[in-house]
Amino acid sequence: MSNPIAVSIAVRLAMCSPDELRVMDRVLAGLERGRDVYGPLDLSTDKRAWRDEGAAELRDLLVYLAAAEIAQWDARAFRCSCSEPHLHGHVVGCEGGRR
Repeated sequence: MSNPIAVSIAVRLAMCSPDELRVMDRVLAGLERGRDVYGPLDLSTDKRAWRDEGAAELRDLLVYLAAAEIAQWDARAFRCSCSEPHLHGHVVGCEGGRR
C-alpha cells in the first residue's frame, strides 16, 4: 500500500471497535454504490453542488425517519383494542399507543 491516505486509513481502522468498523463498512458501501452508478468520485471534475445535494439527502432522510416512526406507531395502534383514534401514534392512557 503506497498511497499515504490509504495507509493512514488502514492504521486508523485497526484501532476501531467492532461497531465503529460496522459503521465504516456502511459508509464504504455507499461510496461503492455511488461508484457503480456514477463512476469513481473525482472532485476535480464533478461539478455537483455538494451542499445542495447534501441538503436534499437530509430532507429525504427526515421523510424516511418520520415515515418509519409513523409506520411503527400504526403497527402498535393496530394491536390496540380501544376505540380512540391514534393520531400521532399515541393516546394518553392507552395501552396500545405511546405514553
